[in-house]
Amino acid sequence: MPLFAGLPDYSRRSLAWHVPAVVLDGLVQGVAVLFLIVARKTLLASDAVVTILTIGPVGVMVFGNVLGVAMLGRSKRAFLVAAGLVGRLPLLLVFFVTDVRIYAAILVFSFFYYILFKPAENSIIQANYDKEQRGRIYGWLNSLMLLCAMAGAWAGGRILDASHDNYRYLIPAAGVLGFAAMMLYAFLPVRVMDYDAPRAVAKGVLAAYRNFFESLLKDAPFGRLELSFLIYGFGIIMLDPLLIIFVVDDLKLDYSAAAVAMGLIGQLAILALSPFVGRLFDRVRPGAMLGASVLLLIAFPIMLFFAHGTALLYAAYVVRGVAMSGILMVWNLGPIHYAEERDSTNYMGVHLTLTGVRGLFAPLLGMGTYYLLGIRGAFLVSAAIFVVAGVMSLAFARMEGTAG
Repeated sequence: MPLFAGLPDYSRRSLAWHVPAVVLDGLVQGVAVLFLIVARKTLLASDAVVTILTIGPVGVMVFGNVLGVAMLGRSKRAFLVAAGLVGRLPLLLVFFVTDVRIYAAILVFSFFYYILFKPAENSIIQANYDKEQRGRIYGWLNSLMLLCAMAGAWAGGRILDASHDNYRYLIPAAGVLGFAAMMLYAFLPVRVMDYDAPRAVAKGVLAAYRNFFESLLKDAPFGRLELSFLIYGFGIIMLDPLLIIFVVDDLKLDYSAAAVAMGLIGQLAILALSPFVGRLFDRVRPGAMLGASVLLLIAFPIMLFFAHGTALLYAAYVVRGVAMSGILMVWNLGPIHYAEERDSTNYMGVHLTLTGVRGLFAPLLGMGTYYLLGIRGAFLVSAAIFVVAGVMSLAFARMEGTAG
């Protein structure tokens, strides 16, 4: 199998656990595409509830640096078990829920799993897969995850089209699969690493946020990458509530059609390109990949502006998928790149915290522009933000190359 060819024993042992974990987690991610559609289409969520549910998954990341600091130099197993308990088992409660407010509360609580899971997963990738092969391996794993996510989204859409009430069975089932995935991650064998000494980091919440600013200022290339991500993130996350409103209220899609757009088409492009993009990441500067990808992403909101049916919507998601294949590679592996031989959990914690900052405010920006300019005017604002972020990232990448 190409993924295993020429890998050391510790990487092979890791993949024996990592691959099934990715399969299960991918199925859950596919069903999760439909969580907000259920809120709007079946439970009749208001604009305010939709906004809260789009703030939640990203907004909770504002606490990422606290968890990243707490994980430094420690086994990540307990954090991964906690991710399963916090983020997946609560979804079983959806079986009993018909009120959108309770449904939203359960989802918001479950979103906290990610800030436990992601720094721990990055630590696994850093320890078990050598730098020369890391992008290639992550690209293949990401493709597998996306293939399973597409299957989960398609199956979930069909199940919900059969009966809108089936969300009470579908989402708890996803919770069970997601918990199993977290347990596989938790007990995956991790190579013992002798990291370079980290910069001294005090424990505690206030110290963690002081460390957040120090990390951005003392590692200038990392700080510049994060600034580019911050601006790009406002452009992409502001679209989250608008896309739910657009596909349900404006285009009036059923669950299957929404799943095809949001869970299959765009993911298919990422699936096809991830192995190639992973190999490319091993050879180029992260900022250059980010800048080129964000400039391509400008076409996504422009195409949405002109979309009045599924054809152009689907085409827009193809473009989004191509662009996101590069952006997601940098999002996931960029912090490891700048951590170099140090434990990457602190860098990923800082990265998640900034993601949380834009997650708190970008959906509000999206809804504000929606009320002021209409949904299509808001799409143009998003495109303008991508122009700024893409140009800035390419400029920073050139600075980094000159300094090197």
